[in-house]
Amino acid sequence: MKKMVLATVLLASLATLVAGLAAVNALGAPPSAHPLHSRGVGGGPWYNNTQVTAVETVIDGVIVDAEGHYLVVGTGSGEIRIAAPQRWTVNGQTKSWFKLFAEDSLNIGDRVRATVLTVTLTRPTGVTVTAQILKAVSDLSTGVDAAAILPPRFQRASSTA
Repeated sequence: MKKMVLATVLLASLATLVAGLAAVNALGAPPSAHPLHSRGVGGGPWYNNTQVTAVETVIDGVIVDAEGHYLVVGTGSGEIRIAAPQRWTVNGQTKSWFKLFAEDSLNIGDRVRATVLTVTLTRPTGVTVTAQILKAVSDLSTGVDAAAILPPRFQRASSTA
């Protein structure tokens, strides 16, 4: 009997959750108004008035550290910590971020030229979120050129030097 009551409460809670999510998504503009929906990419009502900008810059410096999925590059004006994607293309081969260092394609202390994508999201409330993502790196010491495998929406960034 307790199992039956528990199952009923669980199903009722799940139905309430689904109905609530459906109501929240219904508050936004229709899917035809969302350019992302037509490409099969989500967005939802929160994306309606969010302004997204992506700017590409190039920095020169020395690899100071590489931990997890971050690269720290030392420049004349200080150190910059940049998020590094998981997958990379080097000489037509796909490699992980870890393998770039494990196979000595990149080394701490090497001079590099890094292409950094700065993505900024500005919400209608004024809240701004900024992330720096490593798009490409050229090791000037070893001669290795690596390009990050990024989603297509990040490939269309404006470029500044």
